[in-house]
Amino acid sequence: KSVELIRAAKKAGKQVTCSVAAVNLCFTDEQLAHFDSNWKIMPPLRSQNDTKALLKGLTDGTIDFICSNHTPWDDESKNLEFPYADFGMIGLETAFSLCRTFLDKSLTINDIVEKFSLAPRRTLGLPAPTIKVGERANLSVFDPEVEWTYEARNIRSKSKNSPFVGQVLKGRAVGVVNNGKFAKS
Repeated sequence: KSVELIRAAKKAGKQVTCSVAAVNLCFTDEQLAHFDSNWKIMPPLRSQNDTKALLKGLTDGTIDFICSNHTPWDDESKNLEFPYADFGMIGLETAFSLCRTFLDKSLTINDIVEKFSLAPRRTLGLPAPTIKVGERANLSVFDPEVEWTYEARNIRSKSKNSPFVGQVLKGRAVGVVNNGKFAKS
């Protein structure tokens, strides 16, 4: 219903924007069957039909971009019985990989990069960065094909609230270029 409302508002010329969390594109409420509090997020996971509507909204331009919805919590806030746990999971380190792993039949690598990097800049009225001689380079470097296992010991966030620990994912950040200097992730 929300996607339909955003679509109608945009069609009516209203100035509205909309994003979707990578996890909401990739998973449904079936993940909640075991009451793992790491899956307790906001907006919550919904049905397969809702996930399909989100993906359609993303591909037809109703939804402007994909976000990580990174919501870190300490152990005391998430390691509780499901009803008492806070909403949220970390997502910065896995958002791109989730899309590469679970949406490869729906979104090309170019679509994913566009929806994570260029679309938010357009929405905010920011210029797209350029890569050319003499310009300061600030880039994220990804290997879109590498398969890797997300392990708790490698999480760089101060929080560890992720249901993806132990999961094999496709695509990973391998480093950054900041002011012309490469730093490995």
